[in-house]
Amino acid sequence: MENKVFAYTSNEFYEIKSRLYQLEEKITRKCMKRASKTTIVNADRIVSVRTALNGRLYVRMEALSRLEMALQKQEQILCKALHTDLGKSKTESVMCEIGLVQGEIRWMKQHLGRLCRPKHVRTPLAQFAAKSYQSPSPYGNVLIMSPWNYPVLLTLEPLVDAIAAGNTAVVKPSAYAPVSANALKDLLEEWIVKDSVCRKDMKSLVL
Repeated sequence: MENKVFAYTSNEFYEIKSRLYQLEEKITRKCMKRASKTTIVNADRIVSVRTALNGRLYVRMEALSRLEMALQKQEQILCKALHTDLGKSKTESVMCEIGLVQGEIRWMKQHLGRLCRPKHVRTPLAQFAAKSYQSPSPYGNVLIMSPWNYPVLLTLEPLVDAIAAGNTAVVKPSAYAPVSANALKDLLEEWIVKDSVCRKDMKSLVL
């Protein structure tokens, strides 16, 4: 009994010689492939995912990943800059500024596919034969002017949202926190502007 496969209906059942994934392939007409002894994957689904990642969404995810990596590597420099300008401790800098930006990046990377997906809406009666949907699209160029009291958080968090939405950005850090502004300028120039992919599609100008 352990090596046998049965198909059940509402009234009776049948013994099947083929494997379950082979049966599913015949019924659904989908390309099912065995990845391992315990894993069966739908090859058609993999192709559709690859196609989606080759679009503009991939560029946004790449830019967010590079910004997240930059924050991790430049954390000490940003903490020293915040301490020089505002007297903030390392704990306060990480918890109230850098950590919040990293959390925003992780949230965007996790939900960006859903946020960019077209949303079906009600069709007006006059166009009853058509289908209506809302398709999110970038606004264009975004100006980000940050205040002095939270220079890292209020500069990078709007930048994360702008990049996730597919916009370009002009970033103006506060002149009242000069050390933090220079640290942000170096960070963005090194990890965002100089990247060939980001320079072409997601360029951020730092004033």
